[in-house]
Amino acid sequence: MLVAHSFGGLVALRYLETQPGDPIAAAVVSCPWLALATPPPAWKLIAGRLLSDLWPSLPIPAGLDAAQLSRDPTVNAAYESDPAVHRVMTPGAWREIQWAQRALAADGARIDVPLLFLLAGEDRIVDAHAARAFANNLTVQQVKWYPEMFHEVLHDPQREQVFADILIFLGEHGL
Repeated sequence: MLVAHSFGGLVALRYLETQPGDPIAAAVVSCPWLALATPPPAWKLIAGRLLSDLWPSLPIPAGLDAAQLSRDPTVNAAYESDPAVHRVMTPGAWREIQWAQRALAADGARIDVPLLFLLAGEDRIVDAHAARAFANNLTVQQVKWYPEMFHEVLHDPQREQVFADILIFLGEHGL
């Protein structure tokens, strides 16, 4: 069993795509980062492109608005005050993430384990519609769409429904 969220969702999907036949019984992917909901400002895109080889480790502020993570303000406040949260992106990381997103889009059909996609209809961090389109092209998937939820579906005030959907999925796959 594999569970992943956001950037971890991209990593998990790439793993499943590159390791077909791995003995993972099923996977749950929450709001995978297959594309951003809103493109970065032009200056960040240009800087990322120019500096990905020249200075790949340059820390550039990510600019993530914590208020867009969850409908629960306590979740957002906890994120804001968490010293383990890094608030930067580097040009090198950005280049590799974009490469992984393109590779997954090209070869995602190789994924051969049952997948449950948990997608937030009001996600302002990642593009939920891109994730839904990707999921719809797979043969071994289920999609749960939560129209009113933000990015952190596992930390939403109505998360009990999300966890119930996960338990049903796991039961359907003998887990």
